[in-house]
Amino acid sequence: MNKRKLISSPFLAALVGGGIVAAVMLLAGSATRTLKTVVRRPRPARPRAPAPTATAAHATPDLLSANAPGVVYVTATVIEQSQSPFQLFPTTSKGINTGSGFVINRDGTILTNAHVIDGAVKITRRVRNNQTSPRR
Repeated sequence: MNKRKLISSPFLAALVGGGIVAAVMLLAGSATRTLKTVVRRPRPARPRAPAPTATAAHATPDLLSANAPGVVYVTATVIEQSQSPFQLFPTTSKGINTGSGFVINRDGTILTNAHVIDGAVKITRRVRNNQTSPRR
């Protein structure tokens, strides 16, 4: 009998508590309140620019073929040292970075991204006709 009383008292407390919450909600009017949903449509997009003409479409391949000799493929050999907390001495690893570049003057100066050649010990460039040459 004692166990039954212990089980029924939390159940009775929950039932009474739920009834009190329901009564307060009814008195406050939140149970009868209706919500209105407003949907806003996005504004129409701005008109797009006209499609390129046949002359403009053919200009891109012409531009590429005229400037392709100035585009180079850059290969950089890098040597990196790293220190691990689990090793006594630093380890050295060899890697290869690759990227593209552009010849910017008649001396053969190449403009490329810094992360391609950063820490490089050897830099090689390859031009359109697959000729390679070392660069400093």
